[in-house]
Amino acid sequence: MSKFQSKTQRVTKAVTLSQEFLRAAAGNEEEALAYKLLSAFGVTLEDCIAVVNKAIDAGDSKIIVMMMAAGVQVRGNVTFVGRDYANVRSAYPLLVIEGEREVKDVFNFSALHICGHLLAHATRDPLGERVLNKGGDCIFGKPTLTTEAGEINAEVAAGWSPESLTAAREWEHTMQDHMKAKLDKIVSQFSTLSASFTSKMTPSSGAKVGAATTSAEKASAPTVVTGMGKA
Repeated sequence: MSKFQSKTQRVTKAVTLSQEFLRAAAGNEEEALAYKLLSAFGVTLEDCIAVVNKAIDAGDSKIIVMMMAAGVQVRGNVTFVGRDYANVRSAYPLLVIEGEREVKDVFNFSALHICGHLLAHATRDPLGERVLNKGGDCIFGKPTLTTEAGEINAEVAAGWSPESLTAAREWEHTMQDHMKAKLDKIVSQFSTLSASFTSKMTPSSGAKVGAATTSAEKASAPTVVTGMGKA
């Protein structure tokens, strides 16, 4: 056995491809391989901008609140909703990674997190600024926080190309007023939704949620530096 074979055996993991992928790949192998090639590098900032635009244009509050929650929470506090939540698999395929992985859910948490910070920049509601002040900013790197989450977000921000950052700035500053108004209206409803949910919890479940929120304060950042891999 060659040294290369020996090393690759140690780092290669068993892979289970989804039925959706296998069906699409049948007869389209070259396209499927090109997809695998490019998907290895993670999502791009431009991809996330497109997803956010689609969600705002559709007034999709269920997806928007999930994205923004991913901007300040750890994975399990967001992905508990399940793979069929809000038709996410068909409407927003970028936010899903099919196949067997070491995590229990199907979501691309890095993409959710990036989209959440894009939304935080775009909204004029005070909640947007609170999101960025909570764990840092993975788009432009400001505010710069000295927490673990802040440092991770700063590393992600430093990894974007100048072209991607220019696209993000132009997107934020040229968003049409009716789109901003639609987003602001959706974000303004989250406090009411949160209060409604709080009233539905029992004291015991409320204690668990409080504990989860405390853990999120330590790690409200994407799991992987996006652009170099997927979460």
